[in-house]
Amino acid sequence: MKKEVELLNLQILASFLFIISVIISIIIVYDEKQEILKQPTIFSKEFDKYLNLFNRILVVLLALTFLYINCQSYKKATTSLLEQVIASLLTVVASFIILNVVIKRWNDEGISAVLNL
Repeated sequence: MKKEVELLNLQILASFLFIISVIISIIIVYDEKQEILKQPTIFSKEFDKYLNLFNRILVVLLALTFLYINCQSYKKATTSLLEQVIASLLTVVASFIILNVVIKRWNDEGISAVLNL
């Protein structure tokens, strides 16, 4: 019972951080839009790149956290949660791929908006 409560608390925290990640993505896309429209942006282009990198790392950590939660739930479940574990694993793989793209295309123009759509 204590372990279940700890997992639920971890899931609440991870969900809250996921909301923050979505807000960061919205800010990055808005900044990119402002730049395209030649309007004042919230942050500099350089800061946007670092913010995007931070956000991608956060997403990887969140995906790993949800994978951990689902694996722990799968161990205790009376019904099969294998599909949830597989979905979490695929999310982890996808988040690592996106992080890799951000790192490899670090000097490209406009990459932040493409990766936040």
